Amino acid sequence: MRKTNLSNSLEPQKEKGLDRDFEMFLTLAYSCLRVGELLALKWPDINFDNDSIRITKTCYNPKNNTKEFKLLIPKTKGSIRTLKMDKVVINALRKYRTRQNEIKMKYRSTVSCLPKSTIIQVILILLRL
Repeated sequence: MRKTNLSNSLEPQKEKGLDRDFEMFLTLAYSCLRVGELLALKWPDINFDNDSIRITKTCYNPKNNTKEFKLLIPKTKGSIRTLKMDKVVINALRKYRTRQNEIKMKYRSTVSCLPKSTIIQVILILLRL
């Protein structure tokens, strides 16, 4: 499938998908990352200047429970790598990060009134890619 066709086929995810669906499927399609590697990504792993993603960890979740996961180093040294990404992916991730920061700013006073354990959960949700 050509890149333009791939990107166009994912467009409905922007309107009909859940939050992050478009960015996640686009990143998976262009990078061939494993799902656990994608879920373990943090913003510092994405280099917007070099258009690359650094893979250094994976998400381990044997019980499929969102509250009980572990970030682990990959099983092999070869799994730790830097991937050059297409501008389409980098631009989509940049837009998502901007949207995420806007949401954080909008609700920052609400979050500061919550109990500490809830704040940690909210921050983890907001900081997830």
